[in-house]
Amino acid sequence: MENQNNEHTDPWDMTENIYEILANDLSGEPLSTEEARLFEAWKQAHPANQAIYRQFRSLMERNSGILRGTDRKILFERIQQKIKKQETKRQKQKHLAWLSAAASILIILGMFYYFSDNRHPEIKTPAPVAQQIKPGESKALLQLATGEVIPLNARQREYIMVDSSLEIKNKAHTLIYDTKDPATKDITYNTLSVPLGAEYKVILSDGTKVHLNSGSGLHYPTGFTGENREVCLIGEAYFEVAKDSLHPFIVKTGQMSIRVLGTSFNVKAYPAQEQTAATLEEGKIQVTCQGKNYNITPGSQITYNTTDQKIEIKEVDTELYTSWKSGYYKFEQMSLQEIMSTLALWYDLNIFYQNPETKNILFTGRLKRYENVENLLKKFEQTNEVEFIIKERSVTIKKK
Repeated sequence: MENQNNEHTDPWDMTENIYEILANDLSGEPLSTEEARLFEAWKQAHPANQAIYRQFRSLMERNSGILRGTDRKILFERIQQKIKKQETKRQKQKHLAWLSAAASILIILGMFYYFSDNRHPEIKTPAPVAQQIKPGESKALLQLATGEVIPLNARQREYIMVDSSLEIKNKAHTLIYDTKDPATKDITYNTLSVPLGAEYKVILSDGTKVHLNSGSGLHYPTGFTGENREVCLIGEAYFEVAKDSLHPFIVKTGQMSIRVLGTSFNVKAYPAQEQTAATLEEGKIQVTCQGKNYNITPGSQITYNTTDQKIEIKEVDTELYTSWKSGYYKFEQMSLQEIMSTLALWYDLNIFYQNPETKNILFTGRLKRYENVENLLKKFEQTNEVEFIIKERSVTIKKK
C-alpha cells in the first residue's frame, strides 16, 4: 500500500541507512535490488542530494574507501547539515541572482529564437548607468535541456550536474563536460550565452575547447553520438577541436558551415555585423557558403559580406583575428570603426561619431584587453587624430 503521507516526507532522509548504501556503492560493492531502488530514489528526491553524494564520494576517495560503521554515519550527517545550510542560503540569494542576470537572459532568449526559427536575435542591453567602465569579465548563462538557467561566474559552485552518464562542472572560468557513456542516454542540448562585456570557456564532451567572446552564444549537445560533432554559434569564438578522423566537427553560423577534423580557428559571426569570417591558424577546414565548398589552409581567412553577398579568401596575419583570446588586441592599418566595434562589445559601449570621416582613419598598434577603457582611448588621442568624449556608457568620437 502506498504511503498516504508522502507529501510530508523529508526528501533529505529517504532512508535511514542511505549512508551505508552510498559507501557500498562508492566502494564497488554490489547493491541489492532494493538498495539500488532506494539509492536512485534518494538521488532524485532533492537536488541537494547530488551535492551530498559528491562530497561523500570525495571523503571516501581520500580515505581509500575504508570509512566504516559509525564513521560513515557521522560524516554523512555532517555533510547533510552543511548542504542544508548552503541550500537555504542559496534559496535566499536566488531572487537577487536572477535580478542581476536579467539583462543577460535577453541574450539566451535571442539564442533560442535564432536556433528555432533561423532568424537573427535582437540582443538588448540595460539602460546606461553612471559607473566606471570596466573591461569584460568571466561570466555567462548556461541553459540546460530542462530549461533551467544557471548564471556562471568565478564563484559558481563547481559541480553543475552529476548523474550516471554525465558530469558538468564549472572550474577556473571554464564549463567542463564529461560524458561517461553517451550511448546510454538520449541526446540533450545546452546553450552557453555570454553577455556583452564578458567572456567564457567551455570544454565539450569530446575534449574540444571553445573560447566564447563577448555577446556570443553556443548551442551544443551534452554528448556526441552521430557521425558528426555539430554545434551552432552566434557571435565570436576560438575553437581548438579535438582530433577525431571518424567524426568531423561542424560549426554552423547564420551564413557558414565549417567542417573540420582537428584544428584551431576563429569564427566571427555577429548577426548585427555585415561580415562573417573564419580564420584558420592550423589544420584544415572546409567552409560551405552560399551552396559552395571552399577549402581553407592555415594562415588564410574566408569572409562573407551579407550586404553584397561577396565571398573572399585571402592570406592574413591570423594574430590580428585571434589575439583577443590571449588577452590583447593587435591591429594593423585597421579602420577606427572596426576597432571601436570590437571594443564596444568588450566594454559594452554605445559609439557615436561626430564626424563620419573619422570612421575611416587607419591605426596600427596593440592594446591590452583588460585595460581601463579611459587609458586605452587616450592612446588613440595621443596620435592627435581623434578625441573621445565619455559619458556613462556612451563614447562620442570627434576629429581633432
